[in-house]
Amino acid sequence: MTGAPEPRKFPARQTSDASEAVARMHGLDSGAVVYGQQNPEAIDAGVFHNDVAGVGNQGVYFYHEQALLDSSRVIAELQKKYEATCGEKLLAIEAPANQVRFKMR
Repeated sequence: MTGAPEPRKFPARQTSDASEAVARMHGLDSGAVVYGQQNPEAIDAGVFHNDVAGVGNQGVYFYHEQALLDSSRVIAELQKKYEATCGEKLLAIEAPANQVRFKMR
């Protein structure tokens, strides 16, 4: 995402160009793909892999409220495209930051 906020302490490990290339190389339907940016603050807290900040299984996505930049938009798009693709609703469960914190060892 050009002009999007970037982490200050640690480098981002994936770029939007790389993500788009992976989707193309795997022949994914562009209408079913969602590109969300990991929150730079999460990266700077030491959360480099989004599977630490969110996890999905079938029709459930559980995520930390600070996992994604513009999470409301990304989650809404995930839910819309999941339902269009899978024919069922995606249950998105947000873990509030005041109950689950990113913590470095």
